[in-house]
Amino acid sequence: MEALIGNTIERALLDKGYCCHSAPPDYKFRVFISGQKRRVTPQTKRELRRRSAIEPVIGHLKPEHRIGRN
Repeated sequence: MEALIGNTIERALLDKGYCCHSAPPDYKFRVFISGQKRRVTPQTKRELRRRSAIEPVIGHLKPEHRIGRN
């Protein structure tokens, strides 16, 4: 993923369906899940709200354009 975007990933904003990741132990990034209360800054809260705003758009695109698991 980093080769595609050209930056290192510092944090991931995910929904409650997220289970776990298989990143190597030396690879450090923060995982924030919607509804999380601890260690959430105002900027992270704003980003989580933005993510929840675009989630319905992604949900409608999946069945209409056959991108079910992307």
